[in-house]
Amino acid sequence: MSQTVLLAGTAKAVLHFDEPVAVFQQDATLVQTGEIEINTLIFQQGEELVCFVSADALYTSINVREAVMRILGNSIPLKNEHLILVASHSHNAPTLDDSKPHLCKLNPAYKDNAVKVIAATIIESWNNKQQVKLTFGTDTNNLLVNRRLKTWGRTGVIPVQKVKMLPNSSGPIDNQLRCWMINTLAGEKLGIIWNYSCHPTAYPKEKVVHPDFPGDVRNLFRKAIHKDIPVLFFSGFLGNLRPALYGKPTSIKDLFYFLLHGKIFKKPSLSKYNEWCQSLYASLKRAIDNTKSIEVNNLRLVRTTISLKTILKEPVPGSLELFALSGIGKQVFMMASAEVLVEYQNLLKPHLELDNDTLIPISCVNTVFGYLPCDRHIAEGGYEVELFMPWFSLGSNEFYSHMEHDVIDPWVAIARRSKETNKLSVNNG
Repeated sequence: MSQTVLLAGTAKAVLHFDEPVAVFQQDATLVQTGEIEINTLIFQQGEELVCFVSADALYTSINVREAVMRILGNSIPLKNEHLILVASHSHNAPTLDDSKPHLCKLNPAYKDNAVKVIAATIIESWNNKQQVKLTFGTDTNNLLVNRRLKTWGRTGVIPVQKVKMLPNSSGPIDNQLRCWMINTLAGEKLGIIWNYSCHPTAYPKEKVVHPDFPGDVRNLFRKAIHKDIPVLFFSGFLGNLRPALYGKPTSIKDLFYFLLHGKIFKKPSLSKYNEWCQSLYASLKRAIDNTKSIEVNNLRLVRTTISLKTILKEPVPGSLELFALSGIGKQVFMMASAEVLVEYQNLLKPHLELDNDTLIPISCVNTVFGYLPCDRHIAEGGYEVELFMPWFSLGSNEFYSHMEHDVIDPWVAIARRSKETNKLSVNNG
């Protein structure tokens, strides 16, 4: 097979549940207002192979990945390191991760069914592979905002400045929406990937199961093209970014910050949410309308792991899993098993001579250990630095004050290796 021939297969499925499932910090429910999906894509070029599973889920996990691999067995030549599960991180979607019960409790029966569905979509994708071509497009929008703001709080009764989860209109963001159309050689649409760095926390209803904007934008896209094709959503470096949707105070504390800053984060009305989704879909449509052909040569995936004891002071099991995928034009897909804060994009770009079109940020891969802040964030504190720890079963742990290069250096190293033209390489460092 020629190295320039790109094969791809896609599949999709809906996840059903008969027992109540929990969503983010809410009780289990059977009420559902939107379909929960699995969308799968396999790329193959020569001996290089990568399988993406985009799941409507708060989190996925390596336990799910391993269970899927056990089902697949030797039926297809897919190895553990080829399979990348990407969670939409939708806060109204169930979890597939049992390591964070304080955030969201896992329903084992739901997980077991999801494992079977994921395995089935992988087999279907493998069986329908064909030669494809890709197009790539982008658009920018003003639909998100940084959520870390230094403001007044208190320690006891003493007023102090703290970083709070409030709208920071001058904070760094990634307002670029990226998309890839996967087409047959005859021009038939087989699937689409879209990438956007924003927390799916917009859907206003509580105690219901819903995929948030990744699902509603997906529905708008399918309706527009009159075709029910797989749609993969890859969350970007969303750690400190969320929808620019605001509300009115409902407490004295809310009122204080509302009067101080003019905006606070509150769930929008359903009409405001739908309007926001329409605007986000319009951005996706502009990106699709401006797509241009992108060559795929020497597709290559490289992976490494970093023990959590490298970045956290108290020893805990687990690791930070990092991936780099090159060969799609000049792009490098930089993936991490964390909720990566947006500043990492500008920290990584100079090392790899990449820009907004060529560094593709992807968070929430496999088992997310927690947030991944930069050194400047660690000095500031806040939810993404310390307050998240108990919720993620990390107790009162702390990051080392200078740890970002313990992440950047190995991540850059595998990105450079992914640009080499050798066979797929795996480093469990």
